[in-house]
Amino acid sequence: MLTLLPVLVAVLRPSDTNTRNKKLRELVLPGYNETALVQLLLNTSQLEYKLRNMFQLLLKQKRTSWDNYKKEASERMEELCTCSPSRRKQA
Repeated sequence: MLTLLPVLVAVLRPSDTNTRNKKLRELVLPGYNETALVQLLLNTSQLEYKLRNMFQLLLKQKRTSWDNYKKEASERMEELCTCSPSRRKQA
């Protein structure tokens, strides 16, 4: 991420005489704040890091949760089966 900053600064510096870059600079520079840009990049990377960790945790817990829910559903089905009137007549 830190390697992107010099590239962004180089594009936004007025030393380039290319017309397309000049137009881009004219659009971006009036509201450009280097500190705000760096803060935005840091916040974005922090959000990405937190989301990645959350998804990794969800994937780790996926199998355990699935097994628990499957067991619970099976137990409830057995409970319903033993309580049904047709089952009681057979016993």
